[in-house]
Amino acid sequence: MRRFTNALQAKPQNLSFGSKLLFVAMLIFGYADVLSGASRYVFSAVGAPWANYIPAVLLCAASLAYMAIKSVRDGSAIFTTALVLCVVSVLYSIAVGRTAMTACFAFYTWTAFFAGLVMAENGLAQRAGKHVLIFWLLAVTGVLINTQVHFPWSGESYSILGVQVETARNWDSFGTDRLPGFSRASFAAANQILICLCILISVARSKVVKALVWLVSLIAIGLTTSKTPLIAALLVPLLVYILALVQKIDYRGGALQSFYFASSMVMLTASVIFLPLTITIIGIGDTYFDLPFVGLVRLDSLFDRVRSMWPDAFNLINSDLNHGLMFFFGRGVGGIGAGQTIDEMYRYNTADNMFVFLFVTFGVSSLVFFGIFLSGWWRKLGHDPIQARVYYALAVAVLILGTLTSVTESNFPAFAIGMIAAQALFSRKAVSLRAQNGPTLHPRRLTGVQWRGRS
Repeated sequence: MRRFTNALQAKPQNLSFGSKLLFVAMLIFGYADVLSGASRYVFSAVGAPWANYIPAVLLCAASLAYMAIKSVRDGSAIFTTALVLCVVSVLYSIAVGRTAMTACFAFYTWTAFFAGLVMAENGLAQRAGKHVLIFWLLAVTGVLINTQVHFPWSGESYSILGVQVETARNWDSFGTDRLPGFSRASFAAANQILICLCILISVARSKVVKALVWLVSLIAIGLTTSKTPLIAALLVPLLVYILALVQKIDYRGGALQSFYFASSMVMLTASVIFLPLTITIIGIGDTYFDLPFVGLVRLDSLFDRVRSMWPDAFNLINSDLNHGLMFFFGRGVGGIGAGQTIDEMYRYNTADNMFVFLFVTFGVSSLVFFGIFLSGWWRKLGHDPIQARVYYALAVAVLILGTLTSVTESNFPAFAIGMIAAQALFSRKAVSLRAQNGPTLHPRRLTGVQWRGRS
């Protein structure tokens, strides 16, 4: 294990001052998210609840500044377009009825996505190796301790700008506590563990380390009672293992690898899009059933989505006077999800599906977003099997989560989406090779891990 942690160490050397600031902002944001329940409790106790939002504000400002500098100095058409779309989306949201505060707050919730886009484009994401392990350790440890200790932030709340915010959600599933650990909610802790798991099992060379990380992750996610992350944690290692076998056969990254990537992405993306559409139409029957050797399996949460969550989300567009326009362009940022807590709480809807969330936000044009996963980004990584496994694991995890969660408002999965978007939008030179200007995950021996290079 010591060699494993040593191998994950990658310091941001040979970076410009601005890149170092961006890297530090990313780390502060990551640690703040993993410890969000504890930090919210402390800051609210000392009368400074606004301090909880400083890490995200700093990272948002740093990411947008980086995009602006790249647009002006290097003429980056992609970043220029992204900035224009950011401004247009906020203005459009205000024009169709969102308040300025709602639109700006909802835009702020996309911080992790933009950070992931920027970090992957400039190679900084690959330098955060040891911190991924620390994030995982903190998230897992918090949940395990929470089984024996009731944390004081669980069930507490604070008020900011007239809105009551939970410090950490205190709830249960059929009498079983849903443990948040150090985080703000059980599902947040589960998502953090899952995303870190994807990276760790993809880069670790020791089968013992992979098995240990996977087993501990399953236990911790199971304790949060978050079903979708648990399903993802069960499937991702299997699919990554199959990818590794495919890479050994098609080591040049040819047709076989492309077929495996493409078929996986098409099937998972289709499930995200068509699940809420088809099940909402046909409905579901029994909400629980017995499985041999497993016992009682309940579908109450799926039933709730089919009966109310998804229909109500679509009705946010159908009931609006401008529903024709919104069918194509949505209700704008803040039209669904966290932004509604400011001035539309009576219609608050979490979407609980990535397609539903994006469709209500951006309308039919949101389908372009799913083009990220189907763009053939994997062809840029055929020469780089380790990095290919990392991105593949993240893409699979995000799409599985996206079937029953909105994803984009959960920081760790949203950061992963941003990384995948960077891989899809930027050239191989801009993404995969940029990290060669400085150290990355190394060395390749025994229990060591690496981010790029052949296995």
